[in-house]
Amino acid sequence: GDEKAMCISYVPAITHYRYKDKREEVKKCCDEMRSQSRKSNYLQYYYYAYQQEVYSLVESKHYAEGILLAKKANQEAWAEKYAFGIYCTHSLLCSIYAQKKQYKAAIEEIEKGLQYATQIPDQDPAMGYSVYANVLMDAKRYDDALNALNKALDIVVTDQQKSTLMSMKLEVLGRLNRMDEMRSYLDECEKQFKIFNLNVNKIKHYKVLQHIATGNYDEALKAARSEEMKD
Repeated sequence: GDEKAMCISYVPAITHYRYKDKREEVKKCCDEMRSQSRKSNYLQYYYYAYQQEVYSLVESKHYAEGILLAKKANQEAWAEKYAFGIYCTHSLLCSIYAQKKQYKAAIEEIEKGLQYATQIPDQDPAMGYSVYANVLMDAKRYDDALNALNKALDIVVTDQQKSTLMSMKLEVLGRLNRMDEMRSYLDECEKQFKIFNLNVNKIKHYKVLQHIATGNYDEALKAARSEEMKD
């Protein structure tokens, strides 16, 4: 309705001011958006506003302030037991710590929010595990990342999210040097991507890498050239 539209109406201005690195204007818009969303009980926009304000701080390297604000938002979300707010703020803290390469803290944060990611209406339940797998990959915990990806693939709903997860799994199998599995999974991905009507070229570099890793340099060159011709 009109109240929801009023909440959404702040998004273009916030995006614009973030792009221009005008933090005071971002804060002003976010304050107004929080006030409007709280008043109309569209709480997802309340936490969206926190998220945008934190991103604005982090983008200008104000990490400490960003972490403090994300923690404040997180405390509010827990106090009102709001699943989207809990997941969103833990994911936000995970993102900041990962940027700072503090992977232990990042992993702890996303683990706290994981179960709430599956309770959010209109969001693919696998989203949280995708974020989790990403930070585990950054931390070079590839076995754990593979477990997270397999869990995500069990509960994924949307084709787009599934294709992202499958691409990530391909990379993890490569990192673990499990080349036979990677080879058979490449075939599976190619079939799935055609079913999803996605660009199959998305997995081309995995084919090339897999050939290089197994010492098939001629095949790698052939794969690279055949994909170039398709582009």
